[in-house]
Amino acid sequence: KIFEIIINNDRKSISLLNPFLEAEHLYHSGDIEKSQLFYQDYLGGKPSHDRGNMALYRLGAIHEQNRSFATALRYYKMLLRRSPNLLLTHETKLGQAKCLFELEQYDEAEKLFKEIAYSHPDVNKKWEARVYLGKLDQKQLDHKNAIEKLKAIYSHSEAKDARNQAKDIIDQIIKQNLTK
Repeated sequence: KIFEIIINNDRKSISLLNPFLEAEHLYHSGDIEKSQLFYQDYLGGKPSHDRGNMALYRLGAIHEQNRSFATALRYYKMLLRRSPNLLLTHETKLGQAKCLFELEQYDEAEKLFKEIAYSHPDVNKKWEARVYLGKLDQKQLDHKNAIEKLKAIYSHSEAKDARNQAKDIIDQIIKQNLTK
């Protein structure tokens, strides 16, 4: 019990001294709402370049997860203006593309998804972007193109999630068109 009190007191002093570390701890512990407050507090001070970039990325991701796509997009755009490292740039562009997709800004989303499909260093993220390109065709009622893209993903992807998503979307397109 005493050990618990010491740890809690140490955590309180850490959170007062470094809101970024507390935000990261809360974020990775699953306490997203509290982490959001600490990231915002951190950005209100004098954030370092790298940690400031990560705080902006996390806030964008939190808002994206909460389906506040316009707000997430603002954080992602702020981050990209700060010239983050290459990996964070790729992740931010993927988040940005997903938000644009959800906000039905399909032309902008398509440009980013194409870029991600060819340049993201993570193969799974490349396949995820390709699945979204198929979804874009589906949303724009270009079912033939959507099915072709998704069929290629299903046939060639080694990423099980991408294959499963592609199959599910193909099934969904077929069911929707058979009931018309």
